[in-house]
Amino acid sequence: MKNLNEFLTEKEKRAVEELKQGLKKLYGDNLARLILYGSKARGDSEDGSDIDILVALKKMGLRFDEIDRIGEIRAPICLKYNITLSVMPVLEEWIDADYKTIFVHNVLNEGVRINI
Repeated sequence: MKNLNEFLTEKEKRAVEELKQGLKKLYGDNLARLILYGSKARGDSEDGSDIDILVALKKMGLRFDEIDRIGEIRAPICLKYNITLSVMPVLEEWIDADYKTIFVHNVLNEGVRINI
């Protein structure tokens, strides 16, 4: 299994850790999984590439509402570390479904699980 340490700088790891702690506080047991995906997970990122993170939730409201809730945690971290965290909330059942969307399929193929 891929190790998160191979894909992120020390600064990025600190930012992701702060995001993870904030999400755990916000969602508690509703937080099912976190997965790094995109160029960082593929190992083909460039300077200034964003850090894409899939947030799998056991239950969730409207996606835009969840993005706003997460944004209150994400925005200060982005400013603090001068990086871009792109966060996509999805239902955990999308990940576990027999028929996955192309997006979820790609995330699972290239992604790196973040221990919560």
